[in-house]
Amino acid sequence: TAPTPPAPPPQLADLPAFTGDALDPAVSGGDLCVQSCADDPQTEQERVIGRGKGSGSPPGRNDEFDPLDLTAKGSDGELLIDSTAHVRLAHSSHNNGAVLLRRGYSFTDGTDSLGRLDAGLFFIAYQRDPRTQFVTIQTSLAGKSNDALNEYIQHVGSGPFACPSGVRPGQYWGQRLFEQA
Repeated sequence: TAPTPPAPPPQLADLPAFTGDALDPAVSGGDLCVQSCADDPQTEQERVIGRGKGSGSPPGRNDEFDPLDLTAKGSDGELLIDSTAHVRLAHSSHNNGAVLLRRGYSFTDGTDSLGRLDAGLFFIAYQRDPRTQFVTIQTSLAGKSNDALNEYIQHVGSGPFACPSGVRPGQYWGQRLFEQA
């Protein structure tokens, strides 16, 4: 018989419910998350998100990975990154230093039972401990009625997943992750 697998580490505990969630159990949790990417920019809106639509760059910058300047102002004296922009409110300076490595992917999944397009954004965030990173930031964003993005989104699925490192000779997949528990 196969040995009983070790219990998952505490970092993989279920996420709490957040204000505004409308989670569908059919698209939440699970045992495996597969990230498949394509180079096809879709809609995200510059004022609401706080990044350029075509490049993903911060306003006034050229590259997606250029740093955000939350104090930068345009020639009209207004903030380049709106005070209600999602990137401003999700920034570590507004969330006790919590930081995520994150990425969003637009998707379409056919139509629903009423013939409406089933489309949205698949958001994935990488972090060491969701309890102190994602939960901190999402609790802050969910509680802010001034996050301009909240008008356009509804969270319908959620779940934490482990990203094990590679396997060395004599180890099993995920061994180092489980040994940290």
